Amino acid sequence: QGAPVNDYLGVFDACAQFNAAARRFALEIATGLDDLNEQDAPSDRYARSFRERVLGGRVVTRLLRYMPQGAGDPLANLHRDRCAITVHWFSSHPGLVVFGPDKKPIPMRDTDPSQVLMFLGEKAWIATRGKYGTGVLHGASNLSGAVPLQENRFVAVTFVHCALDPDLEWKEANRKQLDLNPAEYPL
Repeated sequence: QGAPVNDYLGVFDACAQFNAAARRFALEIATGLDDLNEQDAPSDRYARSFRERVLGGRVVTRLLRYMPQGAGDPLANLHRDRCAITVHWFSSHPGLVVFGPDKKPIPMRDTDPSQVLMFLGEKAWIATRGKYGTGVLHGASNLSGAVPLQENRFVAVTFVHCALDPDLEWKEANRKQLDLNPAEYPL
């Protein structure tokens, strides 16, 4: 559609490498969750292989730019990613905050290039029938003014999706599980 793709082949090649690596990582996680699922009583198992669903899903890498905000201001509001598994590669400045089951924030080492952060999203909740939670609640904040007012925060993240066609009725019937009060999760 007229985009100067040839001018930025290096960026697109890097994103393709992120996509391939994220799919490999996600398949390992999905295989592990399927193995745990198989150890449970048949009545407590989700029916279809999560790994097979991830194998058939789309993978999208996004390079995000967060505009400057004041110290302590949210850069990304509280949310769950809609994908099955998120692979967070790197942030130029700290800010990613993940919330534990106790609703307490857990700052992440999102600027460490030697670490890859991965967490489940809403589609994992659907595909596994909630067995492993509703997806990790998270957001981003300009913690202690780590991002100077004149600078942007850049993030490389890959979203691994999975097929959900037969599960939409279950999703709608259980949507209340996704309700949350943002005031209980201070960024």
